[in-house]
Amino acid sequence: MEQTDKILMNLIKHEVFQQELCLSDNALLTEKDFVELLLMSYKHNVAHLIASALNNNGYFANCPQQGQFMNEFYKAVFEQEKLNESLNEVCSVLEEKGIPYIPLKGAEIRNLYPQPWMRTSCDIDILVKEKDLKKASEAIFSIKDYSKKGESKHDIVFVSANKTVIELHYKLLANKKSPLYSSVLKDVWKKAEPCDGSDYRYKLSDEIFYYYHILHMAKHFRLGGCGLRPFIDLMLIDNKCGYTAEINKTLKRGKLLTFAESARKLSRVWFCDDEHDETTLQMEKYILEGGIFGSAKTRAESVNQRSGSKVRYMISRLFVPYRYLKRDYPILEKCPFLTPFYEFHRIFSLLFGKKKGFKNTYVNRLETVSKSDYDHNLLDKLGLK
Repeated sequence: MEQTDKILMNLIKHEVFQQELCLSDNALLTEKDFVELLLMSYKHNVAHLIASALNNNGYFANCPQQGQFMNEFYKAVFEQEKLNESLNEVCSVLEEKGIPYIPLKGAEIRNLYPQPWMRTSCDIDILVKEKDLKKASEAIFSIKDYSKKGESKHDIVFVSANKTVIELHYKLLANKKSPLYSSVLKDVWKKAEPCDGSDYRYKLSDEIFYYYHILHMAKHFRLGGCGLRPFIDLMLIDNKCGYTAEINKTLKRGKLLTFAESARKLSRVWFCDDEHDETTLQMEKYILEGGIFGSAKTRAESVNQRSGSKVRYMISRLFVPYRYLKRDYPILEKCPFLTPFYEFHRIFSLLFGKKKGFKNTYVNRLETVSKSDYDHNLLDKLGLK
């Protein structure tokens, strides 16, 4: 782990987990250190946490980047107020209409942090029963200045008056074609628990709550990007739920036990000073390199591992599934039998047409995969292939 990464981890441990801060004297932190710390914290969406820790411990005396850090802190606090306002509005109207609902992900996880603003979110996720979808959608749409943004096979998206995105889910199950598909989440409403002080607000049972978080981590990890924040969440969830036999059983049933055990161990390496093993060392390299969205290197490596070989990886980069191809060639909606022709038309256009940069990108990605220093069996070891 690089020096910047160590400083980042120490600041997070201090700010979120209330541990004693173990940093060098602030006079020894150079402008280069602050710049690298800022870039790394942007990459993992924890700049607001780092800003608060540095500010509260007097590390901004000689920091030219103080304004940039503090801007992230103020933005996080402001966004939390907006999210809370919109969440209260949506919950109120669902209560009024007598519609059972479950706030998901950040809406619940932020309550585990010392302060809610510490857990930023880009949207609000709420689950309703499929039979209540139309009624719930109409209820949310009736709130003043709320608008409908779109819908998919598992949710309807709204935008609130203060521009917060609300995703109204009626399914939590992954696509059956996904390697991460499991029937575990079919039990979500059967095991949901009522919240105190509300007739219609429910929460996920501890084992489903844990499983659902691990599922999201696994999905993003498998695609090349995950970032630090899910591991901070996991440490806090562990502190709340423990790692019970029922949680273990649910993870095993959902085929995520191996990944969950390694993810949990890595979170303890980072935030409780446990010792690394070979797998967590590889995971650390992959996560720190990729950040939240993945780097070109980690995304290429993840596709390579999922494809099973470098040749299959490069073929996957050239040929795209029908559902994506028809976006560029709408005629395929009426004439799907033309798919092979337009596959080759697309490849020819990319390699020899106006988008000549694709050829260089393609070659560079081939070299990236060839030179990768990651464990090529990492996803397989974690049960994510």
